Amino acid sequence: LVRLRNRHFQAASLVFAGCAVRERQLREEVTQLNEYRVIPDANLYAQQVRTTADTEVQVQLTRARQEADALRTAATSEAQELVSNARREAGDLRAA
Repeated sequence: LVRLRNRHFQAASLVFAGCAVRERQLREEVTQLNEYRVIPDANLYAQQVRTTADTEVQVQLTRARQEADALRTAATSEAQELVSNARREAGDLRAA
């Protein structure tokens, strides 16, 4: 029973320590958020950074879509040419 009680105390201590760490993290996050609310320039700057990042991501997505379309078109064209050549060769073999 003593060992079992000690294990429960150890487990409870670990849980309590984890809760204390998480509480400290949350308090730090709240403090940081409060600091940003007090400084409107920081909020504006953060918003500008997000907007710029969103714009850059949209540009990259547009480029990627254009490249994918170009590759798809080229692949389709090559596939059609290969099919055409294969049909021609099959016709030549039948005729021979």
